[in-house]
Amino acid sequence: MAEDELFEEDEVEKKPSCFSNPIVQIISLLIGAIVVAIISALVSGIVTNSSRPYNLVVDPEKEEEKVLPPESLHNYEMGSFLVRLTDPDIPRYLKLDNVTLAYGDKYKEVAEIGERKKQIKSLINDILITKSSDVATYEGKQALKKELIEKINAILAKGEIEDIYMEVLIQ
Repeated sequence: MAEDELFEEDEVEKKPSCFSNPIVQIISLLIGAIVVAIISALVSGIVTNSSRPYNLVVDPEKEEEKVLPPESLHNYEMGSFLVRLTDPDIPRYLKLDNVTLAYGDKYKEVAEIGERKKQIKSLINDILITKSSDVATYEGKQALKKELIEKINAILAKGEIEDIYMEVLIQ
């Protein structure tokens, strides 16, 4: 009996698979290709959005998320300055070339700077003669700019400067 059962199992026909049909195989390959294309598009969209520059607006309805470029500043040329530094070891000189005071649109017509040009130049000279060669470092230049802006704004009544541009040379 055991042999009869074995022969009966062999004689049982196996049902053909639905994937043995060539049309079904082509359709399943097309569906697979479409799924891969959709996943690729989603992944590339995610990668593109994650590499977006930070100054773009994510939601146009929220204006506070905009990162705008700084406003353009108006310039007032102050000329050049040459002073001896306070270094005791070696006599060194500090030359500031092309000193320019920058102010925004809010104070578009700062006539006061022109009226006080001599006073501002004297103030800049007074500050510069107290400096040492530390002004040659980045931190020294930034501290000098900050000090100059604070002191100049302290004497201006109608407006204020926002930045100072200058070339610093030490000899």
